[in-house]
Amino acid sequence: MQQREQQLGIEQNALIQQLQQEGASLVVGSHPHIILSSERLGPFDKFPEQKTIVYYSLGNFIFDQYWNKEVSTGLALETRIKNGKIDIVIGTHQLVSKD
Repeated sequence: MQQREQQLGIEQNALIQQLQQEGASLVVGSHPHIILSSERLGPFDKFPEQKTIVYYSLGNFIFDQYWNKEVSTGLALETRIKNGKIDIVIGTHQLVSKD
């Protein structure tokens, strides 16, 4: 995936599908500098009771382009895993200009 691209490429889709089929419960992506969608995938043949939570990109937590609103927002995930159950708390933040 290239920077600031909003669509997944063939390789990213194949990797997510492979991780899901191997039993991944959570996949968190990064790199394009912007927040992308999230979704729950599954169930699937190998693990009929399991779903995979996917966050395609969390955006930027810290980035030096304060003047660019497209890349000045990010998500923070707090993940709690207990007894095979995943709870996620999502926090958003906006970078503050140095001016």
